[in-house]
Order: sequence, then structure tokens, then C-alpha cells
Amino acid sequence: MILKELTKGLIGLVLPNNCLLCEKKINSGEVICEQCQNFERNLPPFCRKCGISISVDSKTRLCSRCRSKNFYFTRNLSPFLYKEPLASLIHLFKYQGFDFLADIFSQKLIEFIEELSIPVKNYDLLTSVPLHRRKLREREFNQSRLIAEKLSKYFLIPYKDTLKAKRYLKSQVNKSAKDRTLDIRDNFYIIEEIKEKNIILIDDVFTTGSTLSECAKALKNKGAKEILTITLAIRKLN
Repeated sequence: MILKELTKGLIGLVLPNNCLLCEKKINSGEVICEQCQNFERNLPPFCRKCGISISVDSKTRLCSRCRSKNFYFTRNLSPFLYKEPLASLIHLFKYQGFDFLADIFSQKLIEFIEELSIPVKNYDLLTSVPLHRRKLREREFNQSRLIAEKLSKYFLIPYKDTLKAKRYLKSQVNKSAKDRTLDIRDNFYIIEEIKEKNIILIDDVFTTGSTLSECAKALKNKGAKEILTITLAIRKLN
């Protein structure tokens, strides 16, 4: 916590009225200029499973990834593509202790949910992809939980830490989809009663879908009904 507060203090000294990314002059109290908040949108038509913006099969409405892979969540929705400048901001958020970015990210998700009239009120609770306790100590906070808690407060949907991670896993960033799937398999367990619940599961980035699917599988195995996953960004198919 001391390191995090020191980081915030240094930001205030070095960039008192400058954008966090491009250093353009901005109004006092802001951290990112409008241009650097102009994230590339993930636009319809969406794959009806992973939610990527892509030409889909007219019969199945599935992208190539989802035609060959079985996900345990009902569907995923993501407002933005994982590209710059958003990718750099997410990196600062996750790995550099810039937890205040949760305010900007959650507001973007709120606007997306309301714009698409996503029926979030039909869900019983919000939860997030968990971090292993060792990784939580390293980062000092769970970035997905911060976003989920803000959505919970805004939409008045209860938030619960329903999931726990069994194993400490190294960064998945440079791993193949196959390796990600193998690493994350059966890595989550449930600590809350969720039988017959409709659940919204929050994460920051949809990469291969393996982590979200494994979380959804654990929830389903304990009796959860519909599972909607929402992420801030989604990586495009290779």
C-alpha cells in the first residue's frame, strides 16, 4: 500500500496537469486526455458467444474461434478492442498500481451497458475473475474486482467474491491458446452459495476466453444458471 501511495504522489508531482499517456495539458483533476480515452470500439455484428466484432456465419452467428471451442459462459460482451491507447492503460492498471483507472474503466462499461440496454437487472449477483493470493500480494489489488464493485454499486446488483484460484500461474500474455487452456484448467473453486443464480462475471480483457470459461465451469458445476461475462476489451482473432 505504501508503494501504491508513493506512485500516486509521484504522478501528481511529475504530471500535475498532464495526460498520463501523451503528457498533453489537461484540466486539473483529470488524468487522461479525451484523445487517449478514444478507445477503438468493438462494433457489431458480434459473435453471439465471445462477442468479437467480426464477420460471422449467417446460420450460427459464431466466429471461427467459437465454432471450434466450447465455452461454459452464456455469452461475452466487450465494448472495446484491445489496442492502443487502451492496452497501455490496462497495463498501468494491472501491473503499475494505478488503481484509480478503475473509475474511468467502470464508467466506460456503464455507458456501454446502458447504450446496448443490456438487461443486467435480470442477474442476481456480480463477481470477478479471482487472483491467486500470491498474485494478489504482488499487485495489491484485483483489477477485475475493482471494476465489478463499481458496477455493483451503480446498478445495485450485489457483488460477491464467489471464486478462488487454486494455483499461482505466471503471466499468460505470451502463451498460446492451447497452453493457456491447459494452465488454467480446473484452477477455480466456489466459496459462495450460487445455486440457481444468474451471474455476471467481470474481467479486464478477453484473450482466448479460457480463464472466463474455467470460471464459468466452476460456477455451473455448483448450480449457477446463466453466466454473462463482461470485459473492458477483447483481443481480435489472429
